[in-house]
Amino acid sequence: MTLDSRRRFLRHALWAGAGWSVGCRPSGEGEAPNPPDSGGGSDGADGASDGSSDSGGPDPATCDDPFPGGAFVGLVDFVGEDDRPLETLYGEGLDARQVLDLSSLDRDLLVVPSDRFFVRTAWPDTLDPDAAWVLSVSGRVDTALSLSPADLWARATDQGVVHFECSGNTSYGGFGLQGAARWAGVSMVELLDLAGADPDARVRVTGSDDHSSTSSRSVAGAAWVFSRAQLEAAGAFLALDMNGEPLPLDHGFPVRLVVPGWYGCSCIKWVTDIELVDDDVPATSQMVEFAARTHQDGEPALARDYRAAQADLSAAPIRVERWTTADGDDVLRVVGLLWGGAAHGVAADAALELQLGDGAWQAIEPCPARDHARTWGLWVCRLALPASGTHALRLRCADPDTPTIRLDAGWYERRIRV
Repeated sequence: MTLDSRRRFLRHALWAGAGWSVGCRPSGEGEAPNPPDSGGGSDGADGASDGSSDSGGPDPATCDDPFPGGAFVGLVDFVGEDDRPLETLYGEGLDARQVLDLSSLDRDLLVVPSDRFFVRTAWPDTLDPDAAWVLSVSGRVDTALSLSPADLWARATDQGVVHFECSGNTSYGGFGLQGAARWAGVSMVELLDLAGADPDARVRVTGSDDHSSTSSRSVAGAAWVFSRAQLEAAGAFLALDMNGEPLPLDHGFPVRLVVPGWYGCSCIKWVTDIELVDDDVPATSQMVEFAARTHQDGEPALARDYRAAQADLSAAPIRVERWTTADGDDVLRVVGLLWGGAAHGVAADAALELQLGDGAWQAIEPCPARDHARTWGLWVCRLALPASGTHALRLRCADPDTPTIRLDAGWYERRIRV
């Protein structure tokens, strides 16, 4: 076990030793938050809202300890992945990244602290955080609006814990361009109604992401076009508060869009304009840039021809532990995450199956299961120790009718060497 592995295990030792579930089954709108400087705010780490049970321990019906008297041997490292720095912001502007260390997640860390939450595009240095900020709502509306942050704070409500993922999330950094946080803000539908928006118009949301340095990989100009029906179905909102505090700079201060169930590229940061536009409006540069990563059919010229950038049910292993049981058997305990599927009405406890190498598919055990499909949950599975060598860990949904584009493509497959 590497030094980094030992350090990571020390962070998990209490959790692992507490008897978390590791067995596999046979396969077969809240109150208004306090505005800034009011001396309060919602607690982003408050237990029962973080996707886990508030009982203080595993549910004995689903999280029995399968290793009484067993001994932890070590962590099994994932192999063949790009080794990027974790939870450290690097790069600037459009090229900035901060990747969450998924291996650190447990039942007490399913709401990610803001300073650890993933970053894809950092605060643009062309913006002045102290300058007056105004949100414009215009176009096909009865009443054009110019709203200050204070205007929006007066209408803000708790939006709960919401997870989203960067559409470019890959094995570099161990799929850590994702996270769940507690948000507060203003419903997009409420705002559209306030302006008397034409219900047949499309909604273009624009933010300012221009940075003094140019990017070789991304195009400046953050904007996405939605139908009203899409925003309403998703429960989209303009976020002002993240984990009980005003948005940090890198996360969209003072206002960002959050579209639950959609990829992060649609969750525009540093929002300045909401415009109600005609049905034949062209696709934005951001929609074109992320067309492949949101599984579009090519790069449609018109925004209306884009599929909703919704995240299907997804899952990935985040940690593999090696144990010896009291009977002397060598076993692996695989710990993983489940997320996505909310936009397709997938149940929070959707059944997944895990395969090691060419072995049989086995059903994972949610522990704790998601409270709702807009957030994420943990799962675990125990496997017999395989023969020495490199082995793939794959996941699939037990329901073949559930949309799982990325799982089907092996997007979140990880490999271990025993």
